Amino acid sequence: MFAGPIERERRWLVLDYDHSVLQGLPLKRIRQGYLEVQNGLDLRVRVVTPIEHTPRVRACITLKIGKGLMRQEFEHEIDVEPALTLYGGTPYRVDKVRLEKDGFELDVFQSILSDIVLLEYEAKGDEPIPDLPPWVFRAIDVTDAISNVHLARVAKEIVSKVPTPMIPYLEAKLPKVVLTGGCGTQKQSLLLELKEKFGNEIECVPDVAFLLLDQIGLRPNEEDQAQNARFQNILYRVRRSFEEAAELRAIECGKKVIFLEHGTIDAIALMPQKENMDRQLQFSLATEVSFVEELSRYIRVVHLGLPTREMRDSENPDQLREYQKAYQNADREAEAWHKFGQEAWLHFRFQSLNGKSWEAIREEVLKLAQLSCS
Repeated sequence: MFAGPIERERRWLVLDYDHSVLQGLPLKRIRQGYLEVQNGLDLRVRVVTPIEHTPRVRACITLKIGKGLMRQEFEHEIDVEPALTLYGGTPYRVDKVRLEKDGFELDVFQSILSDIVLLEYEAKGDEPIPDLPPWVFRAIDVTDAISNVHLARVAKEIVSKVPTPMIPYLEAKLPKVVLTGGCGTQKQSLLLELKEKFGNEIECVPDVAFLLLDQIGLRPNEEDQAQNARFQNILYRVRRSFEEAAELRAIECGKKVIFLEHGTIDAIALMPQKENMDRQLQFSLATEVSFVEELSRYIRVVHLGLPTREMRDSENPDQLREYQKAYQNADREAEAWHKFGQEAWLHFRFQSLNGKSWEAIREEVLKLAQLSCS
C-alpha cells in the first residue's frame, strides 16, 4: 500500500469555460464507486481507462481521510477485473472524463450527472494553490461543499425509484443561521466575508444543491405535480445531507456555529401553488417531514430582501431577467418561513432586512456573526 503525503486540494464547480483550449488534450475515463462512507473517511475503487490511446487500464482502491482543503490518502493498486466487479457492486458511483492542463484536473461528469463539471488543483508540499486559470470563465469554490462522494449520492437519489435517506439524519449539535433571499442579494459575498473574518469559529456553507440539480436538468415544473414532488424530495435530501456534512466538518474543526446560504424550507418558494399554506402542505407531503420540526432546526433566519440596486440598474439582459425573477419571488421566500401558530418562533428567530441598504445589511449580518461566536 502506498501512503501518500497529506494532500492539499481546492475544488471548483465550473459554470463556464473555454472548451477550445482543451481540444487535443489526452482524455481519461474514470469510473469510481464508494464501498464505505463514514465521517471524514472515503473508501473508493477506481478504474481509469485512457481514451484514444492504448496504455494499460489502471485500477486501485483508495482510502481518503479528512475533509476540505487538507486530506490524507492511502492508495493500493489492484487488478482491473476485480476492480470492475467491486465497482459494479458499490451503491454510490460516478463516471467522468478527465482532462489535465496547467496542473489543473477538469472532470466532466457523464450519465445522470452530465453537465456537471468540477475543477481541482492538488498542491504538492508547500506549493501555493493558484487562482482559477484564464480558460475558466465562471466557477464557484466548493472545496468544503462538494466532493465526488456528494455527487455519487446525488446520482443515487436521482435514479432511485424508492427514495431513501442519503445518510441517517443526525440530531443537530451546532446552531444554524440561514441567510435567505433571491439571487442578487449578495449572500455568497457575505459568506465569503464571514469566512475571512470568522473562519476559525463559523462554518460557511454555500447553497450548491439547487445549482447542481439545475445543471443536471432537474427543475420544478408548474404543470407536473408528480415532477414537482420528486424535485422537492430530492432537493430536500441533497440539501439536508450537505448541511449534515458541513456540521460534522464544523464539529471536527471545533467551530461554534454554521451559516447557510438557504435552508431546506426555502424550497417552498419554488412550489407552484398560489397560497403559502398550500405550498407548505405540498412541501411536507413531498419530503415526508414536519414543517414545524424543520423550522426548529434553525436558530436564526435572516431574509435579505430584494436584489441589489446594481442588478436592478444593470444593462445586462441576463441580470435584468434574474432581477425580475428574484423580485417576483421575494415575498414567497419570506412567506416560506411563516407558519400560522408559530408566531413566537418568527418573533425571536426571523429577521427581515428588506428595504435596508447593502451596507446596513452587511453590518447586521456581521453583528449577528459576532454575537454567534461570543
